[in-house]
Amino acid sequence: MVGMRLLEREPQLAALGEWAADADEGRGRLVLVSGEAGVGKSALVEAFRDRRPDARWLVGACDGLFTPRPLAPVLDIAEVVGGELTRLARTSGTAREQLFAAVLRELGASPGLGVLVVEDVHWADRATLDLLHFLSRRLRDSTVLVLVTHRDDGTEPRPDLRRTLGDLVTRGTTRRLAVPPLTRGAVAELTRSAGVGADELYRLTGGNPFFVTEALGALGERVPSTARDAVLSRLVGLGADARRLLDVAALLGTRVPLDLLAEVAGVPTTDAALDEVLAHGVIRGGAHELAFRHEIARLAVAEAVPAHRASEIHRTALAALHETGDDALLAHHAEGAGDAAAVLRYAPSAARTASALGAHREAVEQYRRCLRFADDIDPADRAALLDLLAVELGVTDAWDEARAAGEAALATWEDLGDDVRAGHTLAHLTGAYWRLARGHDSARAARRSLELLEPHGSTPELARALATAAAHHMTASRHDESLALCRRAADLARRLDLPDVLSDVLDTEACVRAARGEDWSGLMDCSLAVAVDHGLHGQAGRAFANRITLLQGELRLEDAEAAAREGQVYSEEHDVGTYSRCILGARAEVLDLMGRWEQVDAACAELLPMASSPENRIQALLTAGRIAARRGDDESSRMLLEEAFASARGSGEPQFLVPARLARAEVSWLSGDLEGAAAELAAVGPTYRDLDGFIRGEVAAWAARLGVVLEDDADVGEPWRTQLVDPRSALPLWLAHGSPYLAALAGIDAGDESSLRRSLDLLDGLGAVATARLVRRRLRRAGARSVPTGARATTRANPHGLTSREQDVLERIAVGMANAQIAQDLVISPKTVEHHVSAVLAKLGVSDRRSAAERVHPAVVAEHLPAR
Repeated sequence: MVGMRLLEREPQLAALGEWAADADEGRGRLVLVSGEAGVGKSALVEAFRDRRPDARWLVGACDGLFTPRPLAPVLDIAEVVGGELTRLARTSGTAREQLFAAVLRELGASPGLGVLVVEDVHWADRATLDLLHFLSRRLRDSTVLVLVTHRDDGTEPRPDLRRTLGDLVTRGTTRRLAVPPLTRGAVAELTRSAGVGADELYRLTGGNPFFVTEALGALGERVPSTARDAVLSRLVGLGADARRLLDVAALLGTRVPLDLLAEVAGVPTTDAALDEVLAHGVIRGGAHELAFRHEIARLAVAEAVPAHRASEIHRTALAALHETGDDALLAHHAEGAGDAAAVLRYAPSAARTASALGAHREAVEQYRRCLRFADDIDPADRAALLDLLAVELGVTDAWDEARAAGEAALATWEDLGDDVRAGHTLAHLTGAYWRLARGHDSARAARRSLELLEPHGSTPELARALATAAAHHMTASRHDESLALCRRAADLARRLDLPDVLSDVLDTEACVRAARGEDWSGLMDCSLAVAVDHGLHGQAGRAFANRITLLQGELRLEDAEAAAREGQVYSEEHDVGTYSRCILGARAEVLDLMGRWEQVDAACAELLPMASSPENRIQALLTAGRIAARRGDDESSRMLLEEAFASARGSGEPQFLVPARLARAEVSWLSGDLEGAAAELAAVGPTYRDLDGFIRGEVAAWAARLGVVLEDDADVGEPWRTQLVDPRSALPLWLAHGSPYLAALAGIDAGDESSLRRSLDLLDGLGAVATARLVRRRLRRAGARSVPTGARATTRANPHGLTSREQDVLERIAVGMANAQIAQDLVISPKTVEHHVSAVLAKLGVSDRRSAAERVHPAVVAEHLPAR
């Protein structure tokens, strides 16, 4: 803020000074500097830089371009520091981990404090977010301070940014620094000599320093009500050369090298025109570059440039940068210039780079950019772009658009008579239709793909079509056909060196082996290793997702939950939207079985509002629908399960239809409609026998519970086998597996008073109101005395929403009891205690036991627990 004092920022500057001192002593820090747009985050960082001129400062910013450059901050820094980092940044195919490591080495290249500033992370591409993850894990013993500025203006950040920030704040090296708006008193002080009413200005600006600065710069004119008006009002009266420089700078980016600005603008940057621009305060000058004071200012100026002039500026910039600019930037200017040939030269390369860096959404935007200029190119070239777009859209879970792109490409290949490319496109459409729960279309595409490709021999396209068809047969429980296709695809993959195909077929075979009760872990490990080693983000995401499902099928719930966390991190870091959402749904199911329903709520609340593909929604819908029914929320349960069943029926696949039928059976059972529940189970049919052991056991248990005789029983493992012959003995087995709700169902099946009371205790702890109501009715019908009335009223009365059992657990935490002691004291299993502890932490919004106890029983904590 040129010409304006930095008011009310001393506490923030002092905090930065303390964290820099920590870094000086070898305790590196990452600071998230947050605030609304225009609040002065960058000004704060600049002021702190003035206080630490001894440090080595590296500054980069995320692009506000429509399609941001992957790793834009690294590219900014590389252009300044030169050396190894510049070489790596300019070398095509450089692994991003090499770039990340080079940034870290650059920060430590000089003795003393190294400061990295990453500005405007709300614009960040996926790869830049991964850079922050990388750095945060390596700061603990370093003399590095990382300052990350981002907007926090009340709008919901996009999911990957929200998760990144959430992950960063859990690390011991991370600190948060909020930059608040100015107070009314500060605004009054700034306006004292300006002849402007402070109260009115504060009302209009809310104390936002940027708004205040620009409004005061209007020099008595009407106070602007928006930043755009404020910025543009500052530019009235600029000379032609000065306005030319400013317009060009706005279209070139937030930071603009002076030599590039002079070349594109055709105006020297050493004369009065530059001084005039700087005097207006919209941008600030350095020794070698200009920078807009805020992205709002750049956008306001850029949008005001007339279209014909903007096109000419972009054209000049394209010519100036064609040898040194990166492809993403060149593609941006090519589009602005309306230069179709240049767009089609640079955007595909930018898309490939973005994809390799795990910035798949940026790759999508680059291919979309290509297609906006592809109407007049060779039809085969346009169809090839559509195929590439479809693949990237599939990675990001935009499957309906992927289907449309694939169908458009297919029509072209068929018109051209190119069976190989048509077969290749059909293989991808097989997956698109499957994700959209269009089972018939998926099967037809898989068959047609092989019919077209088989006559052309051992091609990569045939290998990929065989792998796709194998996966299709696997999901439809046609295991023999799937394995036969896997063997053929694997042979071609090894002969033609196709790691993507090899990873896929190993994954598929692992799933088939698991369904048959055979060892699968080695195959899945190998599939994941091949994918990760070769940078195959989609294949790695699929392996993580399927591993979770297979671990759950064996009731290895802790392992499944750990795998879900690991897979979620990988998929989010590599922008694999399809599998990050798939894993989120799978994790919700695992958490359901573990009784951690509050975490299920959080997972489903994150996933279900997304525009996800139907296949990715089914699991979360079923999980959320069943839990809603157990809690007595019939309306929510009905809506959730209706959508799930419609998608399952559209898929035509037993792996979806059987769980959907079981969910509907449970809802009917809870409502007392035993006839309806039995009808749902009878509709399952014999296909359940080809599913995994968990589903087979669940079907058998519900059949026994409802008195339905299955035509052909399937083999089941433990604890299902015990439950079918001795439900009372199965109850502790389920608790040992960490599944309180399934333990409660076993107790209900046992039917004796002791088992029913134990089930009631578990159900009250979970908040399963409807299921607990059913147990109470059975206890009363059996003549039991003193049937508990339930914890629902006490839960509502508890100011923190804790159930009675959760309150019992919290009271014991406050006096220092470990889980084993709490379990013994309350006569419940340690696993159940663990679930209650997780629920307590979630409801109180804390991350550790002591913090939870201090929220409710601070005096007890002070007496029984050692000081921190």
